[in-house]
Amino acid sequence: MIEPKRILRSVAGAGLALGYLLAMSVGAHAQEDADDKLAETLIREGRLEQNIIACSLCHSETGQGDVNFAFGNLTGQSKAYIAKQLYAFKAGERENKVMQRISKSLSERDIAALSAYYSKMKVAGAAFAVNKVPEVGLKLATEGDDAREIPACDGCHGLDADTGELAIANINGQHSTYIINQLVSWQDGGRDPDSVMAQIAPKLTVPEINALAIYYASRTRKAKE
Repeated sequence: MIEPKRILRSVAGAGLALGYLLAMSVGAHAQEDADDKLAETLIREGRLEQNIIACSLCHSETGQGDVNFAFGNLTGQSKAYIAKQLYAFKAGERENKVMQRISKSLSERDIAALSAYYSKMKVAGAAFAVNKVPEVGLKLATEGDDAREIPACDGCHGLDADTGELAIANINGQHSTYIINQLVSWQDGGRDPDSVMAQIAPKLTVPEINALAIYYASRTRKAKE
């Protein structure tokens, strides 16, 4: 027979553990709420005293960017990918004068908050309708070109590709002008020269880049975990 004192001690211990878990949960939610408010402020207002302009000026309050000025659509990107890019700008590993200046003033908490916030935004694609995707774009995306050692783009960027943990860009439904600019930047050495894309992009011709941009801009965009 179990002693009453031992039962009481077990119940008390379980109660303390439950209380600790509840406190941790409440604390985590409070921290998430605080980080969301921080991100919202940076997106809508910026922090001008530190030369951080509002993110929404280029990427809009919905995070969908602007096709006319080639500002990227951030919706549907994983927080790992967004954080990786902000740190790349901060370290000068990715070229863009505006983003480099802004990111240098962002703290680790700022980057974490923005990355998490954008990853939770409502996903919306480029709404780029085409009657027929250029055949060369479709072939490179789905098959690649073995003769030139160009792997199929969909292997990493396809609708069902698991890109979240690897911090790989979700380019389905991305603006065509943004895709073109990024591929050209890899060709010119303006983006992470040690990456896989830095090896692939220089092999692409101008018509192929344009065809791929049309292909992916016309695709359905969905969130990455």
